Amino acid sequence: QLAVNPLGARAAPVVPVTVGTMPPVYDYQAEAVDAWIAAGGQGVIDLPPRSGKTRIAIAASIRVNLPMMMVVPRKVLVKQTVEAFREFYPANQVVVIMGGAPSVKKRQAMARAMVWIVTPPTAAGPKKNGNRTGISGIRSRQFLILDEFHHSAAETYLSISQAAANAYFRMGLTGTHYRADGKDLLMHS
Repeated sequence: QLAVNPLGARAAPVVPVTVGTMPPVYDYQAEAVDAWIAAGGQGVIDLPPRSGKTRIAIAASIRVNLPMMMVVPRKVLVKQTVEAFREFYPANQVVVIMGGAPSVKKRQAMARAMVWIVTPPTAAGPKKNGNRTGISGIRSRQFLILDEFHHSAAETYLSISQAAANAYFRMGLTGTHYRADGKDLLMHS
């Protein structure tokens, strides 16, 4: 069964989960989500620290209404991100995944959840023959958000982006949209 995607460009499978409630956003946050949608659900949102990039991610996830994974680079940010998402989604729809391969119970929760909040090493999955193929179930995620997007040229982040092959909708969030090591072009690719 198919539903019309809010972006209008593609049809997406119907997702049998409870959608969250739209968070209140400032005008510039709404404009950022609208611009991202107008760009086909692809792009980077570059705003200064404490400007509400997580709130933008929540608003975009609710508008798109597809299973998503948000990669957050530090454990302290994971906690803050989970708390923010759980303000607008039912608690059982937001799953935290950290620290290696998920247990059977965690995988069951992941299968039912709309939102995964994941650390980069866990999202990239274990190395097999020198390559990372992504966390189990990564292909079920149709929307990928990379927080601290300026890290996206790193090997782990590139592995995540490649493993999330079914994530047509992609959003980067950053307050520093450049790299000191000269890998800006790789970051944008």
